Amino acid sequence: MCADRLARFKVPKYVLPTRAEDLPTTPSGRARKFLLTQRAITTRAIDKYVKRERRYVRHEVTVVDVETGKLYMTEVRDILSL
Repeated sequence: MCADRLARFKVPKYVLPTRAEDLPTTPSGRARKFLLTQRAITTRAIDKYVKRERRYVRHEVTVVDVETGKLYMTEVRDILSL
């Protein structure tokens, strides 16, 4: 996989798949990138636990459009705590 060969800071933490019809566009058909950045990604720590002598933190990730309040994605991730 490509992420195995890239530096950690170059691999995105979150990827939001979006259909082409759902992209905000200008009258000429180009994507309005500043509106895409207004979709807020929030994380919230839910739980902490130890597994095989490693500490983990369970996070809930939500992606919400700031303007309309439309919920795009919710997921739960286990992140290794250093």
